[in-house]
Amino acid sequence: MADGLTVNVIGLDEMLRTLGQISAETEKALKAVVEATAINVRFDAHYAAPPPSTVPRVTVKGGRSISTGRASAHGGAGLKGGIVNLETTQPLTRIVQVRIPHAPFVEFGTGRRGAANAPPGKPDNYVYGARAGMTAQPYMFPAAEKNRQPFERDAADAIRQTAKG
Repeated sequence: MADGLTVNVIGLDEMLRTLGQISAETEKALKAVVEATAINVRFDAHYAAPPPSTVPRVTVKGGRSISTGRASAHGGAGLKGGIVNLETTQPLTRIVQVRIPHAPFVEFGTGRRGAANAPPGKPDNYVYGARAGMTAQPYMFPAAEKNRQPFERDAADAIRQTAKG
């Protein structure tokens, strides 16, 4: 399993190919929309992520109990401190990602409880165990979905505004 959960807003590249050549002004306007949306997704995911006290403790080999929401080297405690907004080499693309290894287990849950209330978007290779497990506490996918329509609206507005010249 990957070391985090990545949510990408998909479709802008296809829309741009459909439009053909775009002006520098349009690209600049769309870049601002993409960056603002990534900031909003990160903020909403940070706000919705469960605090460390609600993330269950896990028993590891030897019977030692550790909290999966402990303070991390990523700045801040648990999941909230690990949510980052990354630039990419692809034009008009940003990635909002959680750099905490246990993030997918919190997002999608584990065991029978997780399987019973998993959010949409679960990776095909994500497997639930036979034990009771923990309930899913989605925060990334709801944040992405909350920002989907505003992104589409703002991108369309940016294209219309720059096309008017």
